[in-house]
Amino acid sequence: MSTPQEKKPLRPTNKPQKSSLQYTGMAIQMLVPIVIGFFAGMKLDNYLQNKIPFLTLILGLGGVATGIYLAIKDFIKK
Repeated sequence: MSTPQEKKPLRPTNKPQKSSLQYTGMAIQMLVPIVIGFFAGMKLDNYLQNKIPFLTLILGLGGVATGIYLAIKDFIKK
């Protein structure tokens, strides 16, 4: 007879796959605000007919900062 402590799990745990999906999600979570910031800045610069694309730079850097913030927050939580 086997005791409950000796029973093996039905499915083996697959930790490498879980961590790769976690980091893929984190990369997407960083990429989305960056892309949105740059595209919004480009559209606003085109709409306002700015010669210097300062809104693209400002909103793009804001997207980078937001992406890094979200990634660090998610990394610390886990």
